[in-house]
Amino acid sequence: MTYPTIRPELTLDFANSRQLDPRITFSRSSSATYLNPDTGLITLASDHEARFEKEGLLIEESRTNLQPYSQEFDNAAWSKFGSSITANSVAAPDGTMTADTLTGDGTASTLKYVISNIDGQPDIFWQHTCYFKKGTNDFVQMAVGGISSIYANFDLNTGTLGSYGSFANMQVPTITKVGNNGWYRCTLAFDLSGGSNKNAVPVFAIVSSSTSPRLEANSLSTTVHLWGAQVEEGSFPTSLIPTSGSTVTRSQD
Repeated sequence: MTYPTIRPELTLDFANSRQLDPRITFSRSSSATYLNPDTGLITLASDHEARFEKEGLLIEESRTNLQPYSQEFDNAAWSKFGSSITANSVAAPDGTMTADTLTGDGTASTLKYVISNIDGQPDIFWQHTCYFKKGTNDFVQMAVGGISSIYANFDLNTGTLGSYGSFANMQVPTITKVGNNGWYRCTLAFDLSGGSNKNAVPVFAIVSSSTSPRLEANSLSTTVHLWGAQVEEGSFPTSLIPTSGSTVTRSQD
């Protein structure tokens, strides 16, 4: 950056400097993740360590990931239907060999998905997030257990959003490239407030196209890679909060 003749007293150019002026106080009483702009990997920052992404300083409110097994899809907390999970089979968005592979069983006209066994949650605004990478199949679907109008298809070859549900209080789903290893962060957001007591159980399915119906019955024996599932309350998604056996809360920045 080129400064004018008189240098400013305080520069807040976080995107370029990636550091805080010593006069700025920063704290966060927990670790947190961010997308490292240099490596393209999801990186863990320690307590009280500021996080700098491509856009600059990352500041987030406190959130809790209610999915107790964010990486371990082979765990019994994730039920498998017409499919199987191969654990730790692919390098994940953080560079570790912790991503899993979802494989359809090839049985004719059956559903191919994993569903979380987390407890049903009260009627509020929910954000579902997961990282996906194409295997031998290009398409994956995110859905919500028990609510037929909440789902979205994603094309993992082109990185584009396909068709999605017609639920009235659903945000437009998103798909975002993460690093340079073929991974995409996909989100599904919806507001259940004011309705009957529904839950927010995440479902991830292998489907045949970007326009597949919710939990399409098919004969596929193809694969999709997945990692980093997150279920959080809020009107927008936040950075990954890794879990391994229990819910985890990230403190506010």
